Amino acid sequence: MSQQSEGGEEYAVPEFDTKAFTVLIPAAAPSADLPGSVRSSALTPMAGRPVVQWTVEYLLKLGFKRFVIAVAPGSSVVEDFVQTLFGADADISFLEVDTATVGDTVVELAEACSTVRALVVLGDTFFRFANLSKLMSDTPLVLTAAVDDSYRWCIARTSAGGEVTELVDKEPALPGPLNALIGVYLLPSVERFLDVVGASAVSSANKGEGQSLTIILEQLMGSVGLLAQPAGEWFDAGNPDRRSAASRSLLAHRAFNSLAVDDLSGTITKRSTDVGKFINEINYLRLLPPDLAVLFPRIVDYSVANDDPWVTME
Repeated sequence: MSQQSEGGEEYAVPEFDTKAFTVLIPAAAPSADLPGSVRSSALTPMAGRPVVQWTVEYLLKLGFKRFVIAVAPGSSVVEDFVQTLFGADADISFLEVDTATVGDTVVELAEACSTVRALVVLGDTFFRFANLSKLMSDTPLVLTAAVDDSYRWCIARTSAGGEVTELVDKEPALPGPLNALIGVYLLPSVERFLDVVGASAVSSANKGEGQSLTIILEQLMGSVGLLAQPAGEWFDAGNPDRRSAASRSLLAHRAFNSLAVDDLSGTITKRSTDVGKFINEINYLRLLPPDLAVLFPRIVDYSVANDDPWVTME
């Protein structure tokens, strides 16, 4: 596979045609960590950016261009943010959903999908692939990561060949090894997926109960099979106690000449090797409107001088 470098990181580019895929992002779920109109889980800040920005940037670098994002009715913040950043580079559409569960939302997104294949990425999930060739599997696939506890994850039990044999959802004290579903799912045939789960999953008669995503995956497992593949990396924004570690890891990936932390004032001062891009980033953060500025660390001081740009942020 060819390589592409951005910000000091290497990205393996798929050797297959990504035009066969639509990326489906359920982003309608609220986050208790965010205020008012910006409560979408996809806007959860991680390393100074909303998690959906990390996800879309990464997938665009891999060549994925078509996205459908589910948002809550009457909420335009996610739409405005994503369209402003990526609208010129991708085919992005938004679907207002008012369903009971993430599972129902995934079904609605699949019904809005016009490509043969789909990649589902939950709104509060950022990750990197370990093996892009697995995306050409003819069997539905889930990405997993090793975890230390089972009470807050859906755990996948697998055979030696990687077939999922059992899904155990948020049961405490399960014996290890524990491989949790991270919120990334391959649907090699959207049509077959909808045949299995049934269009009635999002009918008005079922909206009061709905189908959980675990139930839907179990339906796939029993009908067409389900494979598990370890993710290359997983940055968990969905759990506050793990978000801090994820943010530190992401910051370490960025191409900075220096990253100075002032523990007393609670600030970070950054200097970058990529002067032009870094100045653009500083100016972007300075000019954010108030309803989006709350998603980013506050700028304390900065310089956009070409010989030594820097920014100090919370």
